[in-house]
Amino acid sequence: MKVRWTTLLVVVLFANSILCRAQTQLVNGIAHIALRVSDLDSSRNFFHRLGFEEAFSFTRDGKTTEVFVKVNDRQFIELYPRTEAGQPLGWMHVCYEADSLDALNALYVARGLRPSPVVKGGAGNLIFSLDDPEGRVVEFTQYLPGSMHFADRGKHLGEHRISNLLVGIRIAIPDLVAAEKFYNAGLGFDEQDAKAGVRMRISIESDQWIELGNASGSRGTEFRLLVPNTDRAARQALAQGLAVKRLRRLAYVSDPDGNVFAFEEGFVRRDRGRVEVQEVWQVSDMREFEDGEGAKAVGFSHGDFGFVVEAFDDAAGEGFVGAEVIEDEFAMFAQGADNLFHGIDAGEHGLMTPGIEEFCRPSRGVVFPQLLQGFLE
Repeated sequence: MKVRWTTLLVVVLFANSILCRAQTQLVNGIAHIALRVSDLDSSRNFFHRLGFEEAFSFTRDGKTTEVFVKVNDRQFIELYPRTEAGQPLGWMHVCYEADSLDALNALYVARGLRPSPVVKGGAGNLIFSLDDPEGRVVEFTQYLPGSMHFADRGKHLGEHRISNLLVGIRIAIPDLVAAEKFYNAGLGFDEQDAKAGVRMRISIESDQWIELGNASGSRGTEFRLLVPNTDRAARQALAQGLAVKRLRRLAYVSDPDGNVFAFEEGFVRRDRGRVEVQEVWQVSDMREFEDGEGAKAVGFSHGDFGFVVEAFDDAAGEGFVGAEVIEDEFAMFAQGADNLFHGIDAGEHGLMTPGIEEFCRPSRGVVFPQLLQGFLE
């Protein structure tokens, strides 16, 4: 009898795991964050200085009611002007993208949540929403052909935008226990480790996340943007007259209303069927490359994320610092030699083209480094 009950328990746990995995697969990642701002022109200028472009906007009676700033083809920052003096400024809500809103809505109903009905929004996409334990709106959207977002694909992707991916959001929560239950058991987000608070991975197909922090702490809401090189991102922001704060490997800037945007160093890679955000590999000992004479990246094709492979300045030296922009594009760092030579035999001579292929989930772009010459020759 004990064996039977043990077997039943294993089956139930496995079935629950499969259901959670299926649900998480329905949510692709962050679609947008919404901010209420004190002055639209000042906020537009802030994001323009970071290289982002405005995709489109809504107007009513000759006044702008909403502005869509583009991060990539699947991610936006929505700006709403304050219309009444008592309206709080700052973060309003986050919206997640899903492939099938009807299926996701039905699943949430089955889980005991109370999502609103699925409707078509003003931009032409399907949307529904529900409230988190603090009463804040959580939105979900499904991009549809013919929508304003769909029509803008491939457009307004600022050539020099400081980041191509909104990778995470940190929010301060008064009741961490209730919030953890809502996001994990309710929405089905995958709980991960975090240094402070609780981090939930949004999708098994990417490492985008939401982190729940303690409201009693000193940190508030924070939006994390992935960059190939934090030092360069900080210099770019400083060159635009923005104040930059540094903390370890992060660089922080604030918009005119005090919303905090942090630049995190890393890159996006596809590994074993899922997209991962990788931290940059820090080289401290280059003795294994003693016979190398550097590398040069020649020719690239890239998708919306615009990442390219970084050229090592001095592979034979004690180490390399910083990154070198190639053809005015952002550099993509290899996490390690095993990633740089993924799938090939990196012998002493006659290296073949690295078989690196990256499906960057938020934009479904593809990056193909075509040729590396001179590495370890």
